[in-house]
Amino acid sequence: MGSSNFITVPMPRCRTSKRGGGYMYQTRAFSYAAGAGTIGVALATLVFFLTLSIGAAGGLVVLAATAVATAALGYFLGARFDRIERKRSELSRSMEDAERHLGQVAKAAVSGEGWEIGLRDERIPTCWEILDCTSPECPVYGKRNIRCWFIAGTYCSGEVQGTFAQKLNNCSECRVYQLAVGDNPVDQIHESFNNLLWVINEKAKLLSSTNLELKDKYDELEALHVEARRMAETDSLTGLYNYAHFNEHLKRELVETKRYGKVLSLLMLDFDNFKQVNEKYGYRQGDMVLKSLADHLKVAAGSEYYIARYGNEEFMVVMAGVGGEEATEFARGVVKSFREAAAGADVAGEELNLSIGVADYPDCAGDAQSLVSAADAALFFAKNKVGDGVAYFCDLSGMELEAGDIQRLQNRLHGAGIATLTALARAVDATDLYGVDGRERLGRLAQGMARDLGMDDEEAELLVLASSIHDIGKIGVPAEVLTKTDKLTEIEVEMIRRHPEIGQEILREARQIQELVLAILYHHERWDGQGYPEGLEGNRIPRLARIVGIFDAYRAMRSDRPYRKALSRERAVAELRKGAGSQFDPEMVELFVARLQGDSAENLKEAS
Repeated sequence: MGSSNFITVPMPRCRTSKRGGGYMYQTRAFSYAAGAGTIGVALATLVFFLTLSIGAAGGLVVLAATAVATAALGYFLGARFDRIERKRSELSRSMEDAERHLGQVAKAAVSGEGWEIGLRDERIPTCWEILDCTSPECPVYGKRNIRCWFIAGTYCSGEVQGTFAQKLNNCSECRVYQLAVGDNPVDQIHESFNNLLWVINEKAKLLSSTNLELKDKYDELEALHVEARRMAETDSLTGLYNYAHFNEHLKRELVETKRYGKVLSLLMLDFDNFKQVNEKYGYRQGDMVLKSLADHLKVAAGSEYYIARYGNEEFMVVMAGVGGEEATEFARGVVKSFREAAAGADVAGEELNLSIGVADYPDCAGDAQSLVSAADAALFFAKNKVGDGVAYFCDLSGMELEAGDIQRLQNRLHGAGIATLTALARAVDATDLYGVDGRERLGRLAQGMARDLGMDDEEAELLVLASSIHDIGKIGVPAEVLTKTDKLTEIEVEMIRRHPEIGQEILREARQIQELVLAILYHHERWDGQGYPEGLEGNRIPRLARIVGIFDAYRAMRSDRPYRKALSRERAVAELRKGAGSQFDPEMVELFVARLQGDSAENLKEAS
């Protein structure tokens, strides 16, 4: 039989002394007998003298009888005391043995040394012989000196027994157990201790087994959790991350980018006519095209950039640490390599036209939602742009809008923040030949005018924003019209006159700037009511719109146009004063001129 992981505490034995050629227990019975006999002789002598009167013969009888009786009584008492002392000595030595063995067990347990309980004990009788067992299937059958009550699966009383902890109560009544333990209380203590250790051992094994089972279940649940999370975050067709995971990832990346003052670019990819591919070749072929693009992006981006499937045929690439210019070049490389790869596909190459919109932080947006809106708008520009199918949000060169495009652009800018719309306005200015320096200076003038007018912080911010993005609607005016050197036709004039309404449409769903819509819409109204789009007059024109109209006129006069050179500051101021009371609010013109002159003086002072 194998052994357990505990120490067997052996049964102690009574100790004997060796005398002569054999062994006998040390005894004081003979000493007691000799002493009692001496006392008996003394008493008998006394009795003899007292009984002389009865004759010599009678005295001798009394003497002998007294000596013998006294000696017998002494021997009996000595033997009795000797047995008691021998029993006490045996118990004392047994307790010392038990204490020593228990100490060894405790020391081994504390020190971590190997310690075992053996199943064999020479004092244990063979249960199968005592009980006339005829079950060779029993695990203890035929074995000698084994604690059968420790063994699980034994055949007793015609039944298979369980573990020791389960059958101990029954086994304690068994004749084999009682013969092994006997009526010696020390033996019973020792065996009970062994029983206790064995129960602990079985419980420890059960606990260990349960822990292993729980660990297996935990590992299984953890694997299922990982798989469920992977499925929740991954697109099943392409193996890329999905829409939900992308949104969380972009937010985290932007937090890190802002914290360390870095840049980040976002690419949005889309097939131009993917619906036709599905309709012509079937959805299975369409899925294969999407998977091929995903595989192509994995190769192009490697492990450096993050890729996700954003929509049906839309994909996103997050390029941390990469600016807009570098990202645009990367996008051009992706379009070119994909077109080359698609040349040998079953689907016609012209039906796999890929477009990419590029936007970056911080130039195009200040938050995740605005960055997505900017990339979406840039993708819209790429689809309307002649060339390589790539567009950067802050560069509108080569972009042409058609009927209905403004509404589609407005939808893409839904939720865009101020930074994104300001970036778009700067891009519009670039096509209209406005300079960035003029925008920044007008922003300072707007802040000064806000203070002069006693505006609160919110109103002042709105004025600065309005002065910055009021011409955003010119995105709907063809670049050739904005830069035309010849006289504009009536249709072209009407195109330009519509840009406030286009700006209003673009800004209608934008976040945080609803208050600017009126300023954008009415900044071309005139003080005398001859302006557009509604012909408002005087104070009926919103104050922000009146101020923005002055800013717009001054910036236009100070910029080079296709049909004339920029006017000097003095000439531009004279034109503003000339239009005061007819085109412009007279009070606002004077406030603007005063602030402009003060700003010029400050610039001269700083230059000196």
